Amino acid sequence: MKIGNPLLDQATSTNVDLLFEHYLKSLGLISGGVFYKNIENYIYESIYTQVGGDFNGYQVTQTVNGANAHVYGYEIAWQQQLTFLPGFLNGFGIYGNFTQIQSKFKVPGFVSERTVRLPSMRPKVGNASLSYEKYGFSGRISLNFYETFISELADVQENDLMEKGRTQLDFSASQKITKNFSLFMGINNITNAQIILDYGDGRPNDHKYYSSWANIGFKYTPIH
Repeated sequence: MKIGNPLLDQATSTNVDLLFEHYLKSLGLISGGVFYKNIENYIYESIYTQVGGDFNGYQVTQTVNGANAHVYGYEIAWQQQLTFLPGFLNGFGIYGNFTQIQSKFKVPGFVSERTVRLPSMRPKVGNASLSYEKYGFSGRISLNFYETFISELADVQENDLMEKGRTQLDFSASQKITKNFSLFMGINNITNAQIILDYGDGRPNDHKYYSSWANIGFKYTPIH
């Protein structure tokens, strides 16, 4: 059962960020940074068991305010066109980024107060890709991953809903045929990565399989 909450307070955030960028001579960029956020009245979706009344024993989902939340971490990124390589190899490019986040806030109003990571906040996220652009061809293979995180908070840790870490591989490409026409294709989730939701004590909740999917077609671009 899902219910609303007209008593929600607005969440506000105070942020401190320190970033740097360094441009490389051969069409590249290295960047990184650290950050800190203090979030007041953090809003999240909670799950609890109704006690008393007509719906006694029902599982209830409701959006509520938490106490102040603290978030801090770092991020790094590198992108580079390999134009210094000889011949056809200079069409290759690489890109990667990684973010690590630490977060915590106190959950009030449940069986007992506890300190947890922020819901929906992935502790580690990363992307990497290899691209090629030359002779009218453009292609990219990309790898994306994130670490296990809390999807929804419950009244006790054993009932927290956790989304398991996931890695997905995608591919896209296009080939220019004429000045106006090009052929394109894409394949998503090549490795058939599933989305897994389990409870905090390991009980299964929802396992989703989307398989791989692809698209192919022609693109027309008018030239004036």
